[in-house]
Amino acid sequence: FVPLQSQCNGPAAAALAIFFHDAVYDPARRDNEARSAEVMAAMLAESGVGAERLDTAVGIIHATQAHSSPERRLRSP
Repeated sequence: FVPLQSQCNGPAAAALAIFFHDAVYDPARRDNEARSAEVMAAMLAESGVGAERLDTAVGIIHATQAHSSPERRLRSP
């Protein structure tokens, strides 16, 4: 991540998403990303991480479910 962070829009949010995207992993479930995002938000709610940064990280985590970019996911019906 470090070599590419200068190319990233929101490197702190991307780093959070990388760290938390598999916080919950159960191969029998299809909601691992949503649950991982919830764990991250709960753990960081009182940490001083801004709401916008958390929202961006949540979007990135959710995008990993479909293996697409957050922008692409937002355009989907």
